[in-house]
Order: sequence, then C-alpha cells, then structure tokens
Amino acid sequence: MKNIFFVHSQITYIVAKKTIAHLKLNVEECIFLVHRGKSSDYKGFGVQMFDFPFNPQSTNSFPIYNKFWRNWSNINELDKFINHLTNNTEFYFYTPQTYQNYLALIVSHKNCKGFNIIEEGAGSYLAKEKLEEIYPSNLEFTLNERIKWRLNFFNRLKINRNFVEKQYLQAFGLTSYSFGELQRKVVLGLPTELDFRNDHQSKGELYTNILVFDALVEAQILDAATLLMTTFIFINWLKKKGATTLYVKYHPDQIKADKTIKLIKELFIQIEEIKIQEIPSTVSLEEVALKQDATFFVFGSSVGLYASFYGRKVISLYKVVERLSPAFSRRVELLPTVFKDKVTFLS
Repeated sequence: MKNIFFVHSQITYIVAKKTIAHLKLNVEECIFLVHRGKSSDYKGFGVQMFDFPFNPQSTNSFPIYNKFWRNWSNINELDKFINHLTNNTEFYFYTPQTYQNYLALIVSHKNCKGFNIIEEGAGSYLAKEKLEEIYPSNLEFTLNERIKWRLNFFNRLKINRNFVEKQYLQAFGLTSYSFGELQRKVVLGLPTELDFRNDHQSKGELYTNILVFDALVEAQILDAATLLMTTFIFINWLKKKGATTLYVKYHPDQIKADKTIKLIKELFIQIEEIKIQEIPSTVSLEEVALKQDATFFVFGSSVGLYASFYGRKVISLYKVVERLSPAFSRRVELLPTVFKDKVTFLS
C-alpha cells in the first residue's frame, strides 16, 4: 500500500517524517508530493520525492468553467499523475487539510483508501469557529451555480467542504495544542535534533535577530505600502535597541512572485546601521529555534509558534500592522489562542 504525503513547508516535511517513524511505514512505499519549493530542497531518506505539477495557488486552482469539459481534462491529468506515482495501486493520503480543491480531488481519487491529517502550521492550531470564518463550509449557492459545479466536477468535489472532513482516519500533530477539537489525534512531540539529522541546514551560521515574512501582500490581505511601513517602523525600533545584524527569511510565495521582495530589498538598501542578510529558503527555522538562542520577529507565521515552544523570544508585528490599518484587527483576532498567549506583540 502506497502512502502519499503532501509536503508544502519545512514543518509538513518534519511531521511527515515523524509520522512515517511513528507508524513504522516502509519508506520505499512512501511518496512526498512537494509544493512551494522543489523536491531537491528536501532530503529523501529513501522516500520518493516528486514536485506537484499543478501549481495550486488558491481554492480556485481548479476553477469553474462554462465550458465544463475543460475540468474533466484537468481532473484526468491529476488522476493520471497520481496513478503514475502509485503504479495505479491503492494508497493512503496524508494531507494538511481537505478544503483546498486540489487536495480534496486527491482524497476522492478512486484508489484513495482513506486520508489522514498532518500538522501544517498555524492552521492546525485554530479553533473550529475561526477555521469556519477563514474557510467557510456553509456557503449558499444558486441552483444554476450548483448545476454548473456538478457539470464541472460530478461527485469528485463537494461544493462546500470542511477544513478537515469528518472521514479522516487520524490527525498527526506535534503538540497537544494542535487539532484541539479532533478526536482521533496522535501527538508526535516536538522535533528533536534526531528529526533534523541529515536535512538541509546552514553550516556554522549563528543567527541572532530573525525577521520572518508572511505572504500577506501576495494573498491580498495587506497592501504593499502598509507592509513596507511596518517593516520600516520595525527596523527603526531594532536600531534603537542597538541591534547591528538582522537575518531575513522570505515566504515561498513571496519568492515566487518576487515583486514584494524587490520593494523590501529597496527599503533595506537604505538601512546603513544594520547589516541585513537573507536566510536561504532551504534553512529550517524550526531547527534554528531548536538549536540556537535567536530572537524571532514574525507577523503571524507559525515559525513564531514553534520558536516559542522551544523557549525562544518571539515578537509579532501584527499590532504594528493593525495600528497602520485598523481593518487588519480581525486578522489579529483570528490568530490561534496559543499564539497570542506565547508571543509578545510589538505595538
């Protein structure tokens, strides 16, 4: 039986590794589908790695077409891709969620015998009512919309989906805080040095102050001007604290779009008092948090949550954004409770 893991971040990669170890799965029967990066970014340790070729960017990665037969072709391509990976045999799917349509379509593949949920970051720590607001599962549609949906997807994709559909087999999380309302949960424990063994990591680099960006502009949650002003305010605050070095980690979606990063780097060029260095995308900040006493500056990134679990100092810039853009206050409210409990906010 094949086991397919959807890996889109360093943390899902580590959770997948720990899940394989916990279940004592045969690594030769395990497959990692890699999104937001390249399969070469991760060590295989015997697992087959494949780049996910459908370039999903949103819940509309399989959009509704008036020429509905176009989606038949798209779904057929996805099915053929999965069949190729599994030699057209049965498999279990390990996924961070079931809301995104490309993930739900893998769950509904004829050879999928069941799906498990793996921790992916902040979304795994949200209460049910917050998940429902961000990923609504009870939207109303007209009869015409429902017919069009049915013609596009038949029974492969429900028009309303939950972040985690109730048919999940087990949920694999790192802490007791994750998946708080799911009954069938396995707590794997925080990653240790053994979990990171042989993975990509910077050699000999000692990090002090680390700024972690989110893809807020790319997700159309925030405008670029507000992001730049927030960064400028933070840099001035850091200078007053006497810092001389700042390490920056960009979000994968920022790297792909590139536009926002160019603006940020233009701002950084004007900063003379602080040496700013970019952290390579292959470096796991969770591993840095485990091994080094660095201070983490985040927006709402789950990196801040994991760093706090390791006892590191974590400061969020969300309140600065809220001060500049009051409409952002709802985003602050939607942060996981444990994040707000463990992280300090710069205001």
